[in-house]
Amino acid sequence: MSPAKGAGWDGFAALRRPIFRALYEMSSYITYSLIALIVFNIYVNIRLLISPLFNRFQKIAQSIIIWILPLLGGMFVCYLIKDIDRNLPPPKSTSNQNYGNDSIGV
Repeated sequence: MSPAKGAGWDGFAALRRPIFRALYEMSSYITYSLIALIVFNIYVNIRLLISPLFNRFQKIAQSIIIWILPLLGGMFVCYLIKDIDRNLPPPKSTSNQNYGNDSIGV
């Protein structure tokens, strides 16, 4: 059946129905959430790659975790990086505690 004369075809009539309107609005939230998730994963991946604390194998394995488990993997690796950065051991002290003062017994 064709539409009535003069009525024209309205392809967006379904969007006026409440359930389809809600699905359309929800799809924009999903899109923005996916974009935010991708940006977060890229941020964590860059932090991981510039970190000097891990060897190459660990960096590759953690990058795979980040992208296979997007939110949980990214949060886990970000936590590891922050925890390790926070708990770095203090730099080793020099053997000469006098810092160049070669006085005799003082």
